[in-house]
Amino acid sequence: MEFVHFVILNGQGDTMVHLISQETLDWINSDIPAFPPGKHGVEDVNVPEAIKAYRSENGETEPFKVSSGSPYNDRMLACPLNMFDDIEVPSHWGASVLSMVAIAEAVQIAGYEVGESLEGHIY
Repeated sequence: MEFVHFVILNGQGDTMVHLISQETLDWINSDIPAFPPGKHGVEDVNVPEAIKAYRSENGETEPFKVSSGSPYNDRMLACPLNMFDDIEVPSHWGASVLSMVAIAEAVQIAGYEVGESLEGHIY
């Protein structure tokens, strides 16, 4: 069975829940590119094709870069809200306990397993 993983981003009074694939989870958790001395941002050459396609659809043509201060959070912020066309969720915003339960139920109704959750910050 395929897993759907959650990225939960909090900040500025908002909460966003992203539904991501195993490939995307593996990328977020993978090693960060080395930063040359004096550089605070570096191109992430390991971006999954699904993330590249999402960025391209949204007009983002520059190479994806991560910052030295929050590279894993940068990767989480690059994720689309829902990577699964067959999962209908009630709302990604204001993820209260009840809406998180509803999102998990929507994942299971679509035939997926609920996987890991990662937490990050909205800037």
